Amino acid sequence: LPETDSENERSAPAHQVEDGRLLSLASVVMKILNDPENRFGASSHSCLCIPCQARLKLPTKEERYKNPRKDCIFWERYKIDDNRGWNDWVEVSFRRANTCDESEMFESQDHALGGKAARLRKDVKVGGYGAYLVDGKDDKIEYYLVKWTQLEHG
Repeated sequence: LPETDSENERSAPAHQVEDGRLLSLASVVMKILNDPENRFGASSHSCLCIPCQARLKLPTKEERYKNPRKDCIFWERYKIDDNRGWNDWVEVSFRRANTCDESEMFESQDHALGGKAARLRKDVKVGGYGAYLVDGKDDKIEYYLVKWTQLEHG
């Protein structure tokens, strides 16, 4: 699924297509956490433009995460100088923890949901319809259909 770029706001989808199936990015994160090398490239300004997607399909990590990313279609937006960009890759690694900072987790969830709500709010029209997922029984996906009667609760 393509990244969207409208009114200077960029957002990546919460899913990707792999082998013709819609795949949750949560499963991608699990692949990352289970990688035996446990070393990855990360970028604070990730991009899903065609050149960046093509680069991520290269066979070695050295090729995939080479800097600067001048082939990115947003390079002029990210360029710091000829050798660095805000979209450069950095090498990171993850380590498992036995504890969880609940306040940090809830803050992160609030931030993520707030951003998603702001993006979705643009599509809500009074009289229009929407759907949202709820926990299903027996691994069935269930959802509620809603009709929007007002723009914001208040």
